[in-house]
Amino acid sequence: MQKNQRSKNQDIEHIVRKVVHEAAWYIHDKLNYLIQIGETQMALIDDLVADVEAQTTVVGSVKALLEQLKAMLDAAGTDPVKLQAVKDTIAKNTTDLSDAVIANTPAAPPEPPVV
Repeated sequence: MQKNQRSKNQDIEHIVRKVVHEAAWYIHDKLNYLIQIGETQMALIDDLVADVEAQTTVVGSVKALLEQLKAMLDAAGTDPVKLQAVKDTIAKNTTDLSDAVIANTPAAPPEPPVV
């Protein structure tokens, strides 16, 4: 009877080892998946941080431009020549800003073919 009990214990031990081994592989696979998701998310966060920094730079530039235009208007007073110079500067800056927006706006993705 001891032999039979030892055999049962060995069978149970074998089953437990197999279950633990399968669970370990399952956990391993899930961890790898989570690591991949984490890496993707970190890359996305890095991209977002870079975009925010770039946008902050642009906002700062636009703010400086507006402050410059205000100073020019204040300095121009009612002098028509100086006011025309401010108007010309605004027109040039408008063109530059429009060109920059167009140059840095991604093209729309192509429409899928109609089937």
